Amino acid sequence: MNDSWRIPSVVGNYESLRIAVSGTLQHALEARRVLVLPKGKMHVAGLPIYPASKMRILVPLYVANRLVGLLNLETAKPQRFNASVYRLMKRLWPLVAVALDNALQHERLAQQNQALDASLKQLEGLKNDMIHLVSQDLKQPLTKLRLYLSILRREVERQLTDKQRDYFNTMAEALSSIEHLIKNLDRLIICSEQIELTNWQAASQQ
Repeated sequence: MNDSWRIPSVVGNYESLRIAVSGTLQHALEARRVLVLPKGKMHVAGLPIYPASKMRILVPLYVANRLVGLLNLETAKPQRFNASVYRLMKRLWPLVAVALDNALQHERLAQQNQALDASLKQLEGLKNDMIHLVSQDLKQPLTKLRLYLSILRREVERQLTDKQRDYFNTMAEALSSIEHLIKNLDRLIICSEQIELTNWQAASQQ
């Protein structure tokens, strides 16, 4: 076994800590039993202690075969930890372990959701940038095509046959379809930005 274990969480006024595990504490964790430390023997490397404490009880919190935390109880009046209190708390420890495990899983899911949201926002931004580039790249040549088509038609209008006029009309309709597509792309960018703004406003009000 390593000289130290990573305790995922510590119930009490402490955040997640790296606690040196050896000797009695190591055996307590391995045997999944409660460790009672009287005054003079309460020191555990890496785990703070309240100065007025005269007794410390460390409870390994397991869910199935996973160590999810270490419950640290301290008191300045050791007589408070009598047999009846111990029996009551022994019933509560498994519930504390499950509650702590659920909280840790909820926190992990929240972190994963935040990472997923960030990735989705990045992809949304890339999509909008791509649409914007495509829209801009199409607008300029499309404008020139429509202009030159109009000039050409005016110059040869009197010489055109009905079939040739149909060709010009077909080209004009094709240009109109592309212009309509570009307008839809622009609307898509605007809608996406509006949705992003609405979500940001909703998040800031929470």
